[in-house]
Amino acid sequence: MFNITFDFLFIIVFRWGVAGAAIATALSPLVTIAVLATHFTGGRSNMHYRLNKAQLAYFPRVAKNGLMGFLNEFFAGIITYLYNFMALRYGGVTAVAAYALVGNTCFILQNIIISCCMSSQPILGVNYGAGQTERVKQLIRLVLRYAVLIATSLAAVYFVFRTPISALFANGDDAALIPTAAFATAFFAVSLLFMPFFYTPASALFAVERSFYSNMAVFLRSFVLQACFLMTLPPLFGITG
Repeated sequence: MFNITFDFLFIIVFRWGVAGAAIATALSPLVTIAVLATHFTGGRSNMHYRLNKAQLAYFPRVAKNGLMGFLNEFFAGIITYLYNFMALRYGGVTAVAAYALVGNTCFILQNIIISCCMSSQPILGVNYGAGQTERVKQLIRLVLRYAVLIATSLAAVYFVFRTPISALFANGDDAALIPTAAFATAFFAVSLLFMPFFYTPASALFAVERSFYSNMAVFLRSFVLQACFLMTLPPLFGITG
């Protein structure tokens, strides 16, 4: 809501153009952090922050385990740039607009699947710490089943209604935009089916502090493999690649 409101304010009222949109987008996470921080300042929480030497000693461990989330966000920007670059090169401005449309709608669906996998981390961590290995395995299987069910449902809806969904976010200025976006949506819908098989084990590794493996998996998925495929497939198969 902040982003939408300040996009209007910065672009329409202040006439800052694209820079205004960028500023609104950059400020939005800070607003999110401020809202979440009220939990610790409103007197409702029994958890309080206090800096001391003992806490600082945990920082390397926390930073190493938190690298997974950072890498995911950091490389997302680079990959988005590569997607746009290749879309412009092989499909023109229509393909770039279609990627923006499909990428943003798919991003919402991806986060639903990811949240299903990552929400298991506290329970996994507690049971792993208590030595309940069999319970950890049961929970991973349970999460995978639910994530596959959610991913399959979302992919089916996304695939079947790809044209109406594309039409919701496109205007009539470019007749090729909706068909191009609908065509691209088919590929993104299929990609949703594979997400549970990556994020379930990656989240489990993160929960039990196997940070090297979880960080390496995210690094390969979020940057290395996508960058390699983006550089090699379009020259072979054009915009379909």
